[in-house]
Amino acid sequence: MDKRISDFYLKQVTPVYIDDLRFNLSLKDSFFFAGSCFSNNLALWMKKRFIKQLQIPHGNIYNPLSLKDCIEMCLNPSLFNVKDIEKQDGLYFHTSFHSMFSQNNIENYIQTIEVLLNRAKDFLKKTGCCILTLGTAFVYQRKSTGLVVNNCHRLASNEFIRRKITIQEAVEQLIQIIKMIRFENPEAIIIFTLSPVRHLRDKATENSLSKAILRCAIEEIIDQRQVFYFPSYEIMLDELRDYRYYSSDLVHPSPEAIEYIMKGFSRICFSKEDLIHIEKLEKLISMFEHKALQPESDRYKDFIQKRTSRLKELKAQLPYLQWPEAFDFTNPP
Repeated sequence: MDKRISDFYLKQVTPVYIDDLRFNLSLKDSFFFAGSCFSNNLALWMKKRFIKQLQIPHGNIYNPLSLKDCIEMCLNPSLFNVKDIEKQDGLYFHTSFHSMFSQNNIENYIQTIEVLLNRAKDFLKKTGCCILTLGTAFVYQRKSTGLVVNNCHRLASNEFIRRKITIQEAVEQLIQIIKMIRFENPEAIIIFTLSPVRHLRDKATENSLSKAILRCAIEEIIDQRQVFYFPSYEIMLDELRDYRYYSSDLVHPSPEAIEYIMKGFSRICFSKEDLIHIEKLEKLISMFEHKALQPESDRYKDFIQKRTSRLKELKAQLPYLQWPEAFDFTNPP
């Protein structure tokens, strides 16, 4: 960067200096994502660049207790007990899973969940990196069972006790998560991050307290071998301290913010060679997203030929990526 531009930039923002994570990931690695909706944003960023990734099948997970339970279920799918399936409004559901999986046929529901859990188990046991995003220290504990649920499925609020977990409770859950992953996959790199999504349902003051509890808990466990922290939360609050970097709900990061945060992640995790490959992939994506005004023109036909040639070249250079079997040229990959 030009020094004049760099000096101007440093006077306009509070830069977040990211500690050396002491490892290099590769585009050959696979990435397992679990946690809040921000985790979903990060996974989609990698998916669009054809990097091997898998999101935990439970959907969004916000608190450390539910995160531990869900990862444990992935590593031991037999913990999914069909006796825990409930029915409401004609749909079957499980409080560990997102409502998007709910179905009106219990056999199909069970089969869907079992397939997803076994896929996650196989992936998690071989993945090179687990990225785990924490969202809130508030949990919903069911009065009838005393268990913390991952998803309330719009059940009556009087069925739950809402409470704030302690730092020590969070630490204990994170340690259990690390032990479980390490037992099945000793070499996996584990990266914790704190979601920048503001949980204003908890009120602004409770949200800041909640994030502080989670951040303190993460700090207690990151000195373990191959366990790290990536400052997504701090980047959003300091470097992107402006409402234009939030979506229209003023709570979730905008696509531009996600892109900025993932660029920072890539710079510290991938080699210079892989960063060049990522840049080439992004140019290829832009070519697929291009909308032709005159698709019958010779210029556009040349463009299609160039795009096909570039795709073939990159597939030969990067055969380990998750290339789709076929591309729909009317939509971005």
